[in-house]
Amino acid sequence: MFSHSMLEDKNSTIEITDLQSETIRCLLEYIYTSNIEDINEYNAIEIFKAADKYELEFLKQKVELIMINSLSIINCTMIFIVADLHNAIELKKRILNFIMQNIIEVTETDDWRILVEQHPVLATEAFVYSAEHAASCACSS
Repeated sequence: MFSHSMLEDKNSTIEITDLQSETIRCLLEYIYTSNIEDINEYNAIEIFKAADKYELEFLKQKVELIMINSLSIINCTMIFIVADLHNAIELKKRILNFIMQNIIEVTETDDWRILVEQHPVLATEAFVYSAEHAASCACSS
């Protein structure tokens, strides 16, 4: 399994300490059956991050769709951060559109305050995107 002499090779086991057991179970179920029935808005972010880490691109795309379909005022900021960290360009565009359409409500959330403090470049990107698209909408009216 491994090309270099490693503890995992000697023991025939791999210890994964950075994922929850439920996330690992969903990954393995997908790998062996292509089933994604247990993936939902509550576990999608963790599974998305794991799919990216283990280069399961098709799973990553499926989970992106689940996150897009479950976007809300409450979760869009966290998903925006995750999309940026994992280079999910299409997901990021969808979230930017969602934020633009709901700018007042989104910016009143605690998660938005955290975004501004911890990820100011992303907050700026969202405002610039909203301003540019609002301006283009105003021009076409």
